[in-house]
Amino acid sequence: MLSKMVFLMVHGFGASSQWWQRQRAYFERRGRIVAVDLPGHGRKPWHDETLETMSDQVMAELQLSSDEKAVGLGSSFGGMVMIKSIEKYPHLFSHIILAGSMPRFTATPDFPAGLSLEKIDKLAAQLKGDRQAVMTMFFRSLFTRQERLLPDHARVKEMYQHTPVPSYEVLHAFLQILATEDLRRVLARTPVPVQVVLGDADPICPLAVRSSLEGMSSMLRVDQVKECGHFPFLSRPDEFNARVDGFIQTCH
Repeated sequence: MLSKMVFLMVHGFGASSQWWQRQRAYFERRGRIVAVDLPGHGRKPWHDETLETMSDQVMAELQLSSDEKAVGLGSSFGGMVMIKSIEKYPHLFSHIILAGSMPRFTATPDFPAGLSLEKIDKLAAQLKGDRQAVMTMFFRSLFTRQERLLPDHARVKEMYQHTPVPSYEVLHAFLQILATEDLRRVLARTPVPVQVVLGDADPICPLAVRSSLEGMSSMLRVDQVKECGHFPFLSRPDEFNARVDGFIQTCH
């Protein structure tokens, strides 16, 4: 077991560092927590960022000492930031966990499980209107009916309803990155153990992507959470935390 660990937590599209509350509470007994807001989210300014500059900014906030290594947790878009980070800074990580995330989000002939560009363009067009209403509906659609009936979902619902909505410029830029970035080659060459945690009813990262990921690298493991949508760390926090903890302890 690592002597000193730092848990770097990176949220996804339109979300917030506050979404990691249950993970912060669980993993702070194991090490230091660094939960960041991506550019254009929370109080972070936006300067026409790229995925690479986002990775550089996140890593600048990490500030590891010589005897520390990071466990990177990335949700959805934040997972792509994590993959980009291990491309540039592999020596700083001990493990990477991708929650509801994959190295490419749009469909291609050799990656049919991705989203269609039409769906991304449709969301971008809708966001030109009432962004708060659109984002609330969007996040609601990423949870299953069973998840929305769970007692703890009231806390999750309140959280995303009170998350500040980024500007249209920011949301559109994030969607364009999701539409164009392809980090499959990066993930295939990862020197760092990677765990992908997918909900079995995730409309963004369907289980069809599992076969593509499992054969990508011997350093990669895919775990499935039953009756779960796009946010296993929110809907099934205890199970998610236990899975991540087990992965950290068994994969060195």
